[in-house]
Amino acid sequence: MIPKEKLSKYVFLILIVGLIFFLNLKPPLDPDLGWHLRSGQDLIQQKTIPHLDPYSHTMPDWERVSHEWLTNGIIYFMYTKWGLFVLSIIFALITTFAFFLISRLTKARMEYCLLAVLLGSLGSLPITGIRVQMITLLGLAILLFILFRFRRNQNKKTIYFLPFLFFIWVNLHGGFSIGLFVLGLFLFFEGIKIAYFWLRKKYQLKKQFAELEFSKNRFRLVKNKLARIVNFLKGKISDNELVKESLTFQSWLKLVYVSLFSFVMTFINPYGFKVYSLIIGVIRDEYGRARIGEWQSFEVRSPIGWEFLMYLLLLAILVLIYLKKIDLTLLGLGIVSIFLAFSSWRNIPIPIIMTIPLWVYIVKNVADPALFKLLKQKFVLLLLLIAVFLIGYQQTSLTWTTAYQPELLAKIGKYPKGAVEYIKTNPEKFQGNMFNEYNWGGYLIWQLPEHKVFIDGRMPHLKIGDRHIFKDFNDLQELRNPRKIIEKYNIDWVLIYNNRLLGSYLPSEGFKIVYGDDLSIIFKKE
Repeated sequence: MIPKEKLSKYVFLILIVGLIFFLNLKPPLDPDLGWHLRSGQDLIQQKTIPHLDPYSHTMPDWERVSHEWLTNGIIYFMYTKWGLFVLSIIFALITTFAFFLISRLTKARMEYCLLAVLLGSLGSLPITGIRVQMITLLGLAILLFILFRFRRNQNKKTIYFLPFLFFIWVNLHGGFSIGLFVLGLFLFFEGIKIAYFWLRKKYQLKKQFAELEFSKNRFRLVKNKLARIVNFLKGKISDNELVKESLTFQSWLKLVYVSLFSFVMTFINPYGFKVYSLIIGVIRDEYGRARIGEWQSFEVRSPIGWEFLMYLLLLAILVLIYLKKIDLTLLGLGIVSIFLAFSSWRNIPIPIIMTIPLWVYIVKNVADPALFKLLKQKFVLLLLLIAVFLIGYQQTSLTWTTAYQPELLAKIGKYPKGAVEYIKTNPEKFQGNMFNEYNWGGYLIWQLPEHKVFIDGRMPHLKIGDRHIFKDFNDLQELRNPRKIIEKYNIDWVLIYNNRLLGSYLPSEGFKIVYGDDLSIIFKKE
């Protein structure tokens, strides 16, 4: 017979886990999902890893670096076996597990960890879903879990798993580079601790400052000041607070060697060093990052920006209150990851997952012992049960209907399903090169593979010779030298939103409307 107090605890944990899972369960609406599925299908059916672009007529000579080639194959395999609904469930489980795993970096009760994960899930609502970036979230969670477990018990051999982790990661997603960056940050902050302990031991002041003796008078002033700094830090930082746990120098050096070997392992992929040239190309492409929503810098004016700013402000206030109870390495990792988020919307999941351990510290100090008094109240569990039921029903029904009703999926995702059906039923009208919306590229590759696209989500940073495809796309949409671009790519027909400015220009270039609905319109050159 389970005691009443433990029963309340188990019910609370189950309900919180359920709530976290349902918050991370999202319908399959990501615009890039289509080309991921098509790439995975080609990988499995043709049994070849892509090195050129088979999906566009604008970049057929692009030496493609499909950094998520293995993930594409896995996604397509799961899709053919179980469908989009189960695929949504699997990605929700991946995200939930990643959040939970990183919450266990510090010693705390399960209740505190799950509450911290719940806060992280609420903060990442606009970001999660069937997106391959979730693979990198899981990779970061595993990486940090290994590192902090090793720091806790430095005799363990767990860090020798890191090279294998990066070998898998580099073939699953290009976010492995963020993993290397985080690994370097971990070494940096642990190195600060080691240096602090060494300096404290070397330059401790005695009761009488005059008793300090130095061999060389010319260095006396410098050493005295250093001793003052060390003793000041000693008064502010005790072994039970920011630097409670630390690697020894020998363990730190061992981790450096393992990290270097992990870096070497990232070159074991179908593209070798080119995975890094792809990452560098994205970083250097200022035009693409300035024009694509998820690559743009943080702005408070949008609803998502305002919500994220509130999340950070609340976190910052509570961190300052409980500063001495938070590990220095976790604090440093969280702060640096927040700066990454300000540089690009796409990076927002990184600070969310990196700050979950900080929430564990905060919840531990704020909720104890009030949390356990609340758990004894039946109405609290009842309210939580109602929340789980309502959110679970909403998310499950929405994910189910969009997964099994293509019309609803296209309607919510704003995809041109009607136009695609018209093109399929009238193939004789569409033999030339297409111009399409950027957001529709992935959907068209998936649903209309017989026609090569102008652009899709893989291509905004590509530049070959005089072809900067994303710039050419925007120039045509904004009517900057439109005739030149139409001739440059020999565009024969156009599939765009029905309210585009381009639609008013195309008739002057000999295009006429052959299809239109409440979302899309097709122009065909006469």
